[in-house]
Amino acid sequence: MKRNEGGIRRGFVIVAVFAIVGISLLIATSVIFMVQTQAVSERVSTESIQARAMAKSGIRVVMTQLENQRSAMLKGQALKLEKQYTLYEHDGRTAVVRLLVVGRNGTRWVSESGKVDVNFSTAEGLARTGLMHESMADAILAERDARPGRMFSSINELADVTGVTDEMLHGAIDQRLGELQRAGDMKEEGLQDGGDTPVGDERWADALSIGTAEPVIREDGSPRIEPGAITQEELDRALEKCTNTDAAAKLAELVKKQGLDSRKSLVMMMNEVEIPREDWAGILDLLTPTPGGFEFGKLDVDQAGEVALLSLDGVTAEQARRMVEVRDQLTDAERASMTWPLTSEIMT
Repeated sequence: MKRNEGGIRRGFVIVAVFAIVGISLLIATSVIFMVQTQAVSERVSTESIQARAMAKSGIRVVMTQLENQRSAMLKGQALKLEKQYTLYEHDGRTAVVRLLVVGRNGTRWVSESGKVDVNFSTAEGLARTGLMHESMADAILAERDARPGRMFSSINELADVTGVTDEMLHGAIDQRLGELQRAGDMKEEGLQDGGDTPVGDERWADALSIGTAEPVIREDGSPRIEPGAITQEELDRALEKCTNTDAAAKLAELVKKQGLDSRKSLVMMMNEVEIPREDWAGILDLLTPTPGGFEFGKLDVDQAGEVALLSLDGVTAEQARRMVEVRDQLTDAERASMTWPLTSEIMT
């Protein structure tokens, strides 16, 4: 009987030992799994931090490139950006930031000021682009005015208007993939080349924008002056280069007598005293039509496409076509002048 009890105790001890070993193995396995999970999590977190840091570095690189071309931008010239920039090369690893296609024909930069700002446009201006009928333009402005601040915050919000689709805004998906392929950003097999956007099937995002703003500065980078704040001395300096001294003297006298309240009044005065049109740019560059440091909703004719130019009151399809055609043939000095559509005899 005693021998049997001893055997039972030994059997129980063996079972207990196995149980302890099993529990120990389970704990060890759990610890290893937790360590591995933590290591993977830390590696993912590190890679995520590195990716964000590289993205920020890439933005700084592009901003530096833009800053170095500030003078060219003030003169209305095209920017020059590379397809990609190398951030660093170390231990066989290379960090590269690539600029994706953002415009038609593979362009990697687009001036938003070369588009019609929906937040500041009229229904008539939107309809003149030919992108939509007046009823659609009215619906878009009604939706805009119903929003906080009476403004859209993104071009994608236009899709909230009944009848506006993503394809109208950005084009068909195969078209977008085709553009990326041609630009060398995608090499996947099976993607179909969507081809160029057909004439008359302009994507809204190529011609419309939200919240455009231009700094109120002159060609030389100095701030423009509000019409009511201009001094006679400042006007005299602007008139020094006028080729018709008699007309310049008449203009100075007229401004002194009537004052200036807008660019329009200055244009009317210059026309009245017959200031040569080639001299208008320097005088107009002196003034800003709006107070504050920025002009909002202004269309840059140096960058706008034909569709956007049609939004301007009085601009015909032929004039829009000629403006796009002629400006690429202008000298830097001519293009920097805000009156080149007049001096080129496109506008009257």
